[in-house]
Amino acid sequence: MGPFNLQPVEGAGPSVSFEVELRASEPFLDHHRPGGHPLFGTAMGIELMCRGATAATSTTKLLPARLSDVTVRSPIIVHDATAVAFVTATPTHAPDGAAFACTITTHAKSNEVHFTATVLLAANPRPTPHAARPNHGDTFPVNAAAIYSLFFHGPAFQVIAAAGLVGATMVSRIATQLPALSSGNEDNDETWVAMPRLIEACLQTAGLLDIATRSKMMIPHGIDDIELFETRPSPNEQLHATARRTLSRSGTEAVDIDLQHPDGSIVLRVRGYETRQLSFPTNQLGINTLNDAFQRHPNQP
Repeated sequence: MGPFNLQPVEGAGPSVSFEVELRASEPFLDHHRPGGHPLFGTAMGIELMCRGATAATSTTKLLPARLSDVTVRSPIIVHDATAVAFVTATPTHAPDGAAFACTITTHAKSNEVHFTATVLLAANPRPTPHAARPNHGDTFPVNAAAIYSLFFHGPAFQVIAAAGLVGATMVSRIATQLPALSSGNEDNDETWVAMPRLIEACLQTAGLLDIATRSKMMIPHGIDDIELFETRPSPNEQLHATARRTLSRSGTEAVDIDLQHPDGSIVLRVRGYETRQLSFPTNQLGINTLNDAFQRHPNQP
């Protein structure tokens, strides 16, 4: 199921560790190349931590329901044909289901940490909440061609079909019929336990908010919470994401994102998403051009 072949690593204590080979030719790496090299980014790191947590349980009936305190210290850059990552899951307290403190590292001896999170697994996903969506009308002024002329994502990660600014909120329409994320014969969005492509759509929508309102392009730094709900989208269902500014739990500036079905029911919710400056040169002219496109054609609430 999916591209991760988790191989158990022997160790002592309650923690369970797995070794994972990352192949640069896989679309989830090859189609994500900021700075020119295949990169194992935040959404896929979240998926791998969820896979590590589910593999560490003694039952197959538990699925990810919530991730808390997600940190992105650095993504994994794959300079060669392959790289090896290690995901470790350590049991922690959970009133319901099971919870694991998860870490993704490379270089086993030096334990270079890339991602951490607490993953809550549950047998019964949380009931699906509903929320009002901004009245964005039927048109989105900025299309995928304009977005991905700036963004560094290849076809498998071109997850936004179009977007527009509604007041202070960025609204995006999620793309459908995208190519597979992995080369596996059974790869489709339903095989991924944490819906990484939809999480990616949320983060990209937040990125468009930065571009549209501040002419800045940022990368992930941390997330307070990601909640996954019981009603998952059917293939090619038309979804929308909304991103708006807020404060994180620690009081720093952040963004909240909702991903919704057409009826307003929530697919997943991202709370307290914080970003930081890119570590490679940006195309400021391209950023300003995209900012101008949003500002010239704002959707009215």
